[in-house]
Amino acid sequence: MTRKWIVLCLIFFSAFSGLLAQRPVLLMQKIKNGKEKVVRQATKIKVKDREGNEYKGRLAIVDDSVLVISGVGIPISDIVEVRKVSLGSKILGGVLAGTAGLFTAYGAYGIIVLVSEGGLGSVFAIILAIPVVLAALLTGSGILIMSSGKRYKNSKWKFSIVPDPSEAEPARTN
Repeated sequence: MTRKWIVLCLIFFSAFSGLLAQRPVLLMQKIKNGKEKVVRQATKIKVKDREGNEYKGRLAIVDDSVLVISGVGIPISDIVEVRKVSLGSKILGGVLAGTAGLFTAYGAYGIIVLVSEGGLGSVFAIILAIPVVLAALLTGSGILIMSSGKRYKNSKWKFSIVPDPSEAEPARTN
């Protein structure tokens, strides 16, 4: 009885692992040097097609030529641009925006205090205004870095749908 269960479980798990190995991904290959980037299913991306329509949502792959984003099928041949926000850019943008935002807030408070005192304080307020404006610009830059992500355009990148290369490679032993 237990042998039947073990054999049945082995058949089930071998069939299940075969399904996982065939999971397709969006492969973006740089035309210039062959560098590859892989976008797995359920990753949040933004896609622009030839007609200028933008689709934003989680990636789903139907077959080797069609992507589905937010319930809309997009042929891979119609893709002009793919945007993907990496974790590193979210962290960098958040730290930059947060730090520069705090500096901007405290600098603005310092300017208000110096101007309210009048006299020589107004001169120092003008001098303090320069780094505060720069910090405000850095805050905006941090927000843009955090939200926009990396652009992959079809003029520099070739898009294709392939089986996941990380699951297809056997484990190497030295």
